[in-house]
Amino acid sequence: MNLKKTTLGIMALLVSATLFAGCGGGGGGSSDPKGSGSSADKPSAAPIAKFELKGEPDSTFPVGNKTAKVYELKGLAEDEDFNFTGERIAQAGDAIYICGERIESKDKDGNGKEVQGLFKLPIKDMKLSSKEFITEAYVDSDHTRNLTVSGGNVLFEQKAGGGHKLGVYSGLGLGKEPDKWKDDYDEMVGSLEGDDILMVRSLDTICVGKRNLSEIKGVKEVAANVRETIKMKDAGPLRPVYIDANEMFLSCPTDSDGFTTVLLRFDRQGKLLSQYEGIKDIPDGWAVTKHYILQAGDDGNMVIYNREDGKKVFDSKLRDMKPSYLAPMGDDMVLLCSNSFGELKFFIMDLK
Repeated sequence: MNLKKTTLGIMALLVSATLFAGCGGGGGGSSDPKGSGSSADKPSAAPIAKFELKGEPDSTFPVGNKTAKVYELKGLAEDEDFNFTGERIAQAGDAIYICGERIESKDKDGNGKEVQGLFKLPIKDMKLSSKEFITEAYVDSDHTRNLTVSGGNVLFEQKAGGGHKLGVYSGLGLGKEPDKWKDDYDEMVGSLEGDDILMVRSLDTICVGKRNLSEIKGVKEVAANVRETIKMKDAGPLRPVYIDANEMFLSCPTDSDGFTTVLLRFDRQGKLLSQYEGIKDIPDGWAVTKHYILQAGDDGNMVIYNREDGKKVFDSKLRDMKPSYLAPMGDDMVLLCSNSFGELKFFIMDLK
């Protein structure tokens, strides 16, 4: 199981541009979200959430002038033989997908075979059932960051034929003859609504490709040397977070050694539109919804921004949960996962 970060290094580099301050984007223009050429005058293209919520929320809290509703997905039994290896979670259809390792087929002495790969957690009536092993996959932190959703399919780095392959799972079965993994790209994230794949090459070159069955084709470079362009050349590597028809979002550590990140918002031509400051105390994952930007922290705190104007509408600790991993579900719904002391818990946050 991955050890969580328990301490932060002293930040050696302050972000040169504060939230929504002007700085050159990939296209060289202003980062004013309402400036010329910005996509802020277009409606966000986040897809409609297809998951149906049932029953009353377990808790609520105010987010700006809205009320966030939180539903806990219960029923998942503790499993001492399972290790969640973290970094990414995904939701497609009526199931959650995670990567991990589990001891199976135990004999009378408790010895068994360890399987590593993709696991499915079906959801029925807002309850989770037992983890189902799908197939072998690479489960170390660098590779589980590639777990994502593309148009209703689950993508992951599959262990097949003695090598790294692009695994595609439809919810019913695996795609045949998976394509070789594209080693040139550091990480990827898919579009919830279609076949676009957002990738990073050489740490800070943004690329977009198209998924065709078990292949990624037509990869195009959208913006190169991004850290230098936005005057953060000493920052850490970019990581893809979200892509829709109008915009791309990538996180970036504020220095090469620290954990604090900013979230960068680009249009589809690679122009930087704006950025969002991250949590400075043991931060974790980001998520983008139709109207909001969220980041969770290890100690249960969360920050939420309005997507378009950058206004911070929530900055506090969450009650009764400490989510570290977030995944968009469409519209303004987010899947949250906590993994405190090896106990997996899942929640759905509805910000509509």
